Amino acid sequence: MAFILNLGLARDQHPPLARHFQCLNVLRPRKLTIDFMRWALGWALLLATTTLCAAPLEPGTVSVLHVHDGDTLTVRTPQGQTLKVRIAAIDAPELRQAHGEFARQHLRALLQDIQPTLDCIKSDRYGRKVCRVFVGQQDLALAQVDAGAAWWYTQYSAEQSPADKLRYAEAQRQAQAAGRGLWADHAEAPWDWRKRIKMGQVR
Repeated sequence: MAFILNLGLARDQHPPLARHFQCLNVLRPRKLTIDFMRWALGWALLLATTTLCAAPLEPGTVSVLHVHDGDTLTVRTPQGQTLKVRIAAIDAPELRQAHGEFARQHLRALLQDIQPTLDCIKSDRYGRKVCRVFVGQQDLALAQVDAGAAWWYTQYSAEQSPADKLRYAEAQRQAQAAGRGLWADHAEAPWDWRKRIKMGQVR
């Protein structure tokens, strides 16, 4: 304590030492230091959370638990996590629509006794993982379009590569020309059907 008082006295009696003590002041605990520690801790927690949340988005092989319709399924990862997956780039008829059951059965047949690989792009507003789904080299979304079991979802085509856009456009053109699946008649697009539900026009 006496030493500290002597330092204070020396500082007051010797002005040249004042600058030296001003430099030492930066070493004192300040609110700035506490704020910095809080900031660093916040970023560390954010990075840890982001890493955990992003883990299921990494490409990997999964087990199929349930096929809900022509573009949605529930899977289990090797880590035991259950995910609901919306297949990217397509929109299949809803089950209550014409061709809805056909679309589901076609996807189910593609996945029968097979563990597909997911390449997830993002999560949608319903909390589902939006993923490209493959069996070997086969793109299941493209297979659905080619069979007339789904529409190419051009609203989200900006998320596709130029090569994929060409493949999907050609698959849909051929399915439509051949009258396969939903192209056998004037099927209503599911986005229009969902809009009519919101307007109370479908029961």
